Amino acid sequence: MKKLQVVYMLFMFSGFLISMASAHQDESFTSRATAGMFEEMYDYFKYSPAYMPGFERNALWSQLSNMYSQGDQMFDGTSSPSYFIAAQNDLMGMGRLGVAIDFLNLVSPVENLNYEAPDSHMGFGEQTTERYLDTDGDEIIDLKREGYSKGEATDYYSASDIYVAFGMGNISGFDLGIGVRGGWESYNPTYTANHPYFGGLYSDPVMSFDREARVRDYDLLTGQELYRFDESATGSMSLASSTWRLILSGRSRELMPGLDVVLNAAPVLYNVTNDYESEFRMSENSSPADPMLSNEQSVVVTDEGCELGLTFPLLGELYGYSKPASGFGVDTDLRLDTDVAGVHLTGWAGYYTLGFTYQDAKRDVDMREHFRGMNWFVGVPVIETYDTQSHYNYAWDGSGGESDILARVRVQIPFQGWRLGLGIGGNIANSNWEETLDWSVSMSQRFFRDNSDPADDFNYRIAAHEKYKIKYDTTDYNLDLPVGIVIDVLKNFALQVGARHRIAQSVINQSRDIVETEIPETLITYDDGLQYGGVQSPWTNLSGQIGGTPDAMNSFSRVTVSHSTNLYYGISWWPFEQVQVEMYGLGYLQELWQYHVSVNLYY
Repeated sequence: MKKLQVVYMLFMFSGFLISMASAHQDESFTSRATAGMFEEMYDYFKYSPAYMPGFERNALWSQLSNMYSQGDQMFDGTSSPSYFIAAQNDLMGMGRLGVAIDFLNLVSPVENLNYEAPDSHMGFGEQTTERYLDTDGDEIIDLKREGYSKGEATDYYSASDIYVAFGMGNISGFDLGIGVRGGWESYNPTYTANHPYFGGLYSDPVMSFDREARVRDYDLLTGQELYRFDESATGSMSLASSTWRLILSGRSRELMPGLDVVLNAAPVLYNVTNDYESEFRMSENSSPADPMLSNEQSVVVTDEGCELGLTFPLLGELYGYSKPASGFGVDTDLRLDTDVAGVHLTGWAGYYTLGFTYQDAKRDVDMREHFRGMNWFVGVPVIETYDTQSHYNYAWDGSGGESDILARVRVQIPFQGWRLGLGIGGNIANSNWEETLDWSVSMSQRFFRDNSDPADDFNYRIAAHEKYKIKYDTTDYNLDLPVGIVIDVLKNFALQVGARHRIAQSVINQSRDIVETEIPETLITYDDGLQYGGVQSPWTNLSGQIGGTPDAMNSFSRVTVSHSTNLYYGISWWPFEQVQVEMYGLGYLQELWQYHVSVNLYY
């Protein structure tokens, strides 16, 4: 026993040095297996610090407790890349202190180099190839192709959560508790797609990347270089978010005869950051013997908060993530427990709200292209030159919020050898945001034909601007009808069965209204002095909408209704007074690899 307490105190000290948030389960195996109709100490511990003074034993929940996602399957060797530990302990009669910490670190190498299928690499890869080809079909090898490419690709995701709680009992008839809960998650991916020579431009440039590739073709008979290709791309992306709560809680067991009341109130702080930068360069020459002939491209992207589904030439469609934002909210809930004629009644009510604003979300894209090559003009070969510069600028500002209202009632009825739990509950969750998107584009191009005729040479310019408001609102209505049964087979062994039927309705409303628009104006100036100008009508803006017309206003509403039923099974076994073993996911009794196991220590 003393050894356990020493280990626990060391853990408690280290817990204050490591603060970190996550996507985990805040319920015990018993609660999950019975659809929330019955609870264990862990459920009360995570629900409110004010429950801790009422605990009669200390507890230690470790990695074996399988509380992070409850997805670990011990007999199958399947587990999440997470670390979890939690405990609560009496402080020599001065109150109880509890800490729960979990970490999730996920590093997933993805297929990055696919120089020529089916060859590929994972993580970091480097490849050199040498191929001999028959280009004219006469069954004689006449071309040597040398290739080289390297790059790396890894998706790194980490999430962590810390919960520190302290509770003191019998203060003027109340049990009081205070807690801090929060943490953050971060996403730093790297990704490398195929280069243009073997399958198009970057299909997902939002990922970070660092790569280069080159191709050389040689005539085997003359040794002359026939083709040259070089490409390099670098980029970085980072996404991070954090949420923190300061939990203030109180419990009264004597406010009214037979009524147990618990109240939690917590201010919420929220923050999201997002940065993305990339640079892409490509040069191609189909006549290396003539250094004047070439095709060169470069794209530079700077991003602070991406918008979903924007399409750019050369880049394709950019899929972004949350815009930089910060917010403040409040999370409150109330729980009532009482016994009536041997039946235990529990009621919950809660309200959560969070508001946030965007922080200078923007995107800048600068593209340049130089092309000089051979073309036929009026039956005569001539050299043509294109120099193109394009700049795209996006800026967002806006605000939004989310809220959730819930209410639940549960009845627990004891029988000889078994217990029945029935409940009904529902919640209404709303999220909404409104933003203003202001974008502009400018492009200039110089065309020159080497035929000494100024009437063929010209400068081309185009500019456009648009500003519109987007409003999005979604409301989810959920009604749950859970039922759970615990069968006490032996004094230390119980079977658990639960079911939850849910009726859900989702209502989505979206509108897009143009505030300002400037239809693209073009100006073409030839070297002989002639000018042509005009307006594109109709024209398509960068977001794929028809600009300057009512078609650009994209508004819709949608209502969906669904019914679902989930079934749960589990067992709870106390082989010793201090050890609890729970199993969940017993689809087939003989298929042990499907079992989810939880082992908890009490002392």
